Amino acid sequence: MKKLLVDTNVLIYESFEDSEHHKEATNIIYGSGEIIIPNLVMHEYVWILTRLFKVEYNNIARKLEQLSNEQNISFLCEEPTDIAGALRMAYEDKIPQHDINDYIILALAMRTKSQLATYDNRLRSAAIRRGVGIIPL
Repeated sequence: MKKLLVDTNVLIYESFEDSEHHKEATNIIYGSGEIIIPNLVMHEYVWILTRLFKVEYNNIARKLEQLSNEQNISFLCEEPTDIAGALRMAYEDKIPQHDINDYIILALAMRTKSQLATYDNRLRSAAIRRGVGIIPL
């Protein structure tokens, strides 16, 4: 069974049936084996749903409960070493400070030896440079 660590954009696309990657994102989350969702991704997901999409709290809570009840989904806390590794990679790649979350997600994929599921082209490139498998291809 393959192990996938998902980026926030995969959750967003899965959440909205009219999004361009909805079907693919749904297949990633519910049909791709072992799914890992970092705490950071959950925080970003809630922030985006509340601030950008104005989704009501109770609807978000239901979605989070749905995800937590899935047998193939686990949640992962970031450790200080993950963040330190992300900062080193971000320094090497000279990325803007506001993109550090992407590198924390990348560091977690590296630690868990997971493929990374993301639609973010910059993050995809950084993952490929470091030998991390990505989907969708």
